Amino acid sequence: MPEIKLSNLTSRYYKKKKVIQTAVEGLDCSFSSGKITAMVGPSGCGKTTLLRCILGLKDYDGDIYFDDIDVRGVSIKERNLAFVSQDIVLIPSYTVYQNIAFPLLNAGANTDEIRKRVYEVASKMRISELLSRKPKQISLGQAQRVCLAKAIVKRAYVYLFDEPFSNLDAKHRGELRHDLRTLLLENNATAIFVTHSIKEAMAIADYIYVMDEGKIVLQSTPDEFLETDNEIA
Repeated sequence: MPEIKLSNLTSRYYKKKKVIQTAVEGLDCSFSSGKITAMVGPSGCGKTTLLRCILGLKDYDGDIYFDDIDVRGVSIKERNLAFVSQDIVLIPSYTVYQNIAFPLLNAGANTDEIRKRVYEVASKMRISELLSRKPKQISLGQAQRVCLAKAIVKRAYVYLFDEPFSNLDAKHRGELRHDLRTLLLENNATAIFVTHSIKEAMAIADYIYVMDEGKIVLQSTPDEFLETDNEIA
């Protein structure tokens, strides 16, 4: 899986050709291959804009590399990414099985391979008994598990998560963090996990960047963070 490197990354929002916000400013950082990196900070600090740049959905100045490949101009499909947001994005008329299988169908996988991978990820996400149900027949926590399974089943090179647990209660958040971290490490995935909670970042990530006003103001491992006097909520 690729290491992602950002060099002097800056991204702005414009209105009538005038800058109204510099969302990300001069970032130089990297996201290690096979590791989970958390981006922590308050709303509006630039976390989501950063993900959009990596996804290829937002213009930027500077450079983004996947290993040694400059991805400017590389299509989203060619970047082989999976993205999960806090919103539940499922097709209401499809069963859970069909929703999870959807990315594989789009990629042209054969029926046997799809069945094998869907059942495998459903088992690991503890939703095997839900495969024949429709989204309206399952709980919010279960639906978020389906969204995560739909992303994981792709076996993407890079996984991007934008506060995927923000609508869940503490119990479900803890269980999902554990299951998601286990799956990502099994897949040797390069993952970026955006959250406003340092506690959540410490529970799921191998490395933490803290952002404020478009810049990285702190970087550490969870263990290093515990040894400091930081009071970020």
